[in-house]
Amino acid sequence: MRRLVGCLILLFAGTVARAADPLPYAAYAAFVRQLHQHWYVPRSAEFAEQSRRLAAVLQGDCADTAALRAQWLQTVASWERFSAVRGGALLARRSPREIDFMPTRPEAIAKAIRRAPADAAAMDQIGSPAKGLPALEWLLWSGATPLDAAGCRYAQLAAAAVAAEAQLLQRAYELALARGWDDGEAEYAMYEFLNLWDAGLQKLWWEELDRPLQKAAPNRPALFSRALSGHSLAGWRGQWQGLRQLALGVEAGGPSISAYLRASGQQPAADKLLQQVLEVDRAMAALELPAHAAQARAAVSALKALQQFAEGEMATALHFVISFFDEDGD
Repeated sequence: MRRLVGCLILLFAGTVARAADPLPYAAYAAFVRQLHQHWYVPRSAEFAEQSRRLAAVLQGDCADTAALRAQWLQTVASWERFSAVRGGALLARRSPREIDFMPTRPEAIAKAIRRAPADAAAMDQIGSPAKGLPALEWLLWSGATPLDAAGCRYAQLAAAAVAAEAQLLQRAYELALARGWDDGEAEYAMYEFLNLWDAGLQKLWWEELDRPLQKAAPNRPALFSRALSGHSLAGWRGQWQGLRQLALGVEAGGPSISAYLRASGQQPAADKLLQQVLEVDRAMAALELPAHAAQARAAVSALKALQQFAEGEMATALHFVISFFDEDGD
């Protein structure tokens, strides 16, 4: 899996990369507090609850394939909203690697099942390619159903591991909110968020859409993530909704790049952000499966245009350097 993280290397003398400008530390701290209070804490709590339910359904009856699949779909949808911008504890703990290692590695999963780990400690010795939500998707949609005894036991342990990590993430975000941020931490957290929001755009247009289309053989359908479960389209839209909500806001007091721009007197940049987001809305709404090349290209183009705006005009207005950095997590 290629993990997408913010461009966190542009540091000099302990200060994040930014344009020369007075530092509004109070504004940074307010934004980061809103981000945790209205986004990371409730979204992590939602994901923790959905993953707990998935583990509970598996413990109850591995033979109820319909119930298991339905709960997996709810859990992965919650994850995609929550992890649209993988900052804070998600980045620090490298949780996406444990929860959502992509692409799925069926041979690694089959080998792990043969090893028959007995408990959570044994699961810690299993590599990420055989764990997480993609592994559970493969178990629930590939091969014979319902799960046999070995597959059931492994799925139970894999789901329990996801639920345990989800609880740790929820607690980490709650603790961060309770502790707060000093001036330097608030500035850095703001910088990290902006770069990781940018990375989320890149992940969506490149990893999810453009790269599978480019790799597809002639006259063969592209191999998109979540294809086994039929969740690809919903997954793309879920990721976009997370990015969109953080750009424009969804509730009073919630985090919003647009509101931050307007409060900073950057009305033209805020208006342009809205325009670019609406262009992506139209392109994402037109997507369907099987993905038509023209529709997919339109979505890719709209997302790339938004990313270019973010790294150019929006970055200048925010007085931060925003640029994408891709770290190989394999």
